[in-house]
Amino acid sequence: MTTTPLKTPVDLTAPGPAADDDDDDDRKPLPLIGHLAPERQLSFLRWVLALAFLAIVVIGVTLMVLTNRWTTQLGAAAEMRVLSQKIAKSAQQVLSGQADAAKELSDARAQFAERVAALTGAGADAPPGNAKAAPAALANVQAIWASTAKNADDVLRHQGRIGQIS
Repeated sequence: MTTTPLKTPVDLTAPGPAADDDDDDDRKPLPLIGHLAPERQLSFLRWVLALAFLAIVVIGVTLMVLTNRWTTQLGAAAEMRVLSQKIAKSAQQVLSGQADAAKELSDARAQFAERVAALTGAGADAPPGNAKAAPAALANVQAIWASTAKNADDVLRHQGRIGQIS
């Protein structure tokens, strides 16, 4: 078993290298503002800190607005997915002769049209700048919806004849 020798206690009251005020030559001035008087340096640094804080606040507010917009868009897209399934199911039920499915098809079609209008910026509850987000994707959604809406309208318009056939 080996033992380590005890260290000698350190005198904390003795002046050390940090307490020596005679060695001011080692200090280097701040870059860019070191030539200014200390009061002007502090004033400059306060302005820099204030501008950095303001930039952080502006970025935070912008992110909150964008997050709200993205959440709205994702919610509308999720609802549109459910509504598209409801439209398909209701159209199939109307074609098989179920009369109560026509109201469900009509309601789902109207709700889907509202969501498309909201996403493209034409609706009343559309967030500002929505249509600029992804114009190619929104144009694709509008084209598909135009065809689907026409088909749903045809099914609803000819519901009576379809019921007679089935």
